[in-house]
Amino acid sequence: MQKFPSVPLILVPMLFLLSCSENEKPNPQEAATLEKVSIQPAKWFNNKSAAVSLTYDAAWGTHPQDPEYQQMLEKVANEIIDRDLRMDFELSSWIYVRDDYKQWLMSMRDELYPNGIHFFGHGHLHHNYDEKSYQAAYALFKQCYDLMQTWDLHPKAYGYPYGKCAKASTRKANRDAGWICARSIEQKQDQLYICPNDISEPNDWYALPALPIASTVDQYFQNNAEILPVMQKAMEKKAWLIFMYHNIGLTNYNGWYAWDEFIKDLDMLQELDVWVGNMDEVASYIQARNAFKYTITPLDTTSGTRQYMVAIDKDFQNKFKDVTLTLEIIMESDQVMRTAQFVSSETENDDAYPVINNSFMINIPLNRNQFILNIDQRNKS
Repeated sequence: MQKFPSVPLILVPMLFLLSCSENEKPNPQEAATLEKVSIQPAKWFNNKSAAVSLTYDAAWGTHPQDPEYQQMLEKVANEIIDRDLRMDFELSSWIYVRDDYKQWLMSMRDELYPNGIHFFGHGHLHHNYDEKSYQAAYALFKQCYDLMQTWDLHPKAYGYPYGKCAKASTRKANRDAGWICARSIEQKQDQLYICPNDISEPNDWYALPALPIASTVDQYFQNNAEILPVMQKAMEKKAWLIFMYHNIGLTNYNGWYAWDEFIKDLDMLQELDVWVGNMDEVASYIQARNAFKYTITPLDTTSGTRQYMVAIDKDFQNKFKDVTLTLEIIMESDQVMRTAQFVSSETENDDAYPVINNSFMINIPLNRNQFILNIDQRNKS
């Protein structure tokens, strides 16, 4: 599956192009043209068949007494970065407030995060939060969230210690603390698939099922041969899966997972038509996709070229400005679209993209709220 091009969104200095009053009505020809163009977000980024998030319940820099532990974490991170994949590590914030651990925050922020290694909140303390009251759970969820914000680690996704979130008050406390989603654990295979088929929203954003992986735990997925059928079914269902790893290659620790099997997992993901995204990225993509709002205004219909101003709703854009959506541009027309071009204010030589069956897909970062679309057309013969 091809990777669709990302293009800069338009900054238009000629604001009169947008100055049409809401009370002005386009002429019938323009109205007819407008109705023929639609924009539909793809279910997953790059129009992939499924999404996968790799989460690792391991804490960066927290085992100074065991150099092998940190070496293996670095080996995992380097493997992910070298392959241009994504992974999330846990962060229980209590340890990083200590002076002797603060040094690790810089490498997490400056070296890992920009290279696709994100961090999911794991509570200020590594506790079972179902054993706490709403108020106690909220205070610790919020403390973790606020500290991660202070450290510029962009708190969004959460993972419950031990996967414990059976109480509604635990999930409510997590949501109220500011997290956009939270991972639990799931051992029933038919419950692993998030947003399967035509379902666009998880059953519960604060109890997302995760596929538990460990070579030495009978109830968990122990190797790639057991994971592959689940991954293939996720592609059939066009679903999102969350993998939960423990102690990769660390055979002296409980619940370890064999390094060779981990490499097979990564090879599998690179061979299949799946999007490997951070948990916060996939959650944000789903929420942006479901809330996507736009308007199209025709600007010019001469010389066989159709030109449109596409404006993304500003409130929507402000909320999801860090998200890049894959959009399908569709024209239901008696004419054939040959190429499409997104015009940038920075250059006059923007690439033209081939159009197949009167549609094409392109990745649009939502940090701008308007762009111009030029479509070259011809009559069907």
